[in-house]
Amino acid sequence: MITVFTYIERAKMKLMLMALSFFFFSFSANSEQNWKIIENINETNQNKTYFLVSKQVLSNPPLNSPFENTYSSIMFKCDDKQNLSSFFGFNNKPSIKFSRTEGIFNVIKVKIKYDKIEESIELYNPRTWKSNFFLMKDNIFFVQKLEQTNQFTLELNLINQGKKLFRFDTTGFLLNYNNLKKICSS
Repeated sequence: MITVFTYIERAKMKLMLMALSFFFFSFSANSEQNWKIIENINETNQNKTYFLVSKQVLSNPPLNSPFENTYSSIMFKCDDKQNLSSFFGFNNKPSIKFSRTEGIFNVIKVKIKYDKIEESIELYNPRTWKSNFFLMKDNIFFVQKLEQTNQFTLELNLINQGKKLFRFDTTGFLLNYNNLKKICSS
């Protein structure tokens, strides 16, 4: 079950996500690299947060206006308490119909594919922040599946757009995720 954040935790998370947004937008969609580790230092307390970010991908078929240049990435976060979490980031928040609310989250149902194996899962979007990030509930399970996958696909059913697929090449994921865990535990 997702825990409800305290006010301070929500404020820290909001600042972290805003900082990550800057890095997310600057990680070029044309990069040769599939994964990149990013360090974020909180200037107030000097705490470090690390992110592993996949190469940005456009949807297939392409999104229509006004979302035609919407990219997505798979992201992993290691906070200053060595907690690992995973989520999907978008440079523009896609117009998705939420299925329900749970605490501070809007919950959406999506389909994902690990190569050819399809599953339905739920993603959690912090509704109070109007965030472009959708959190995974079970990071360990997600990582185990990605380790054995060559291509990962996220399928979203968007309002007035229909089904759109975001396909991610997972080449290099395991090496970079292990590097993130080493950095995180030091």
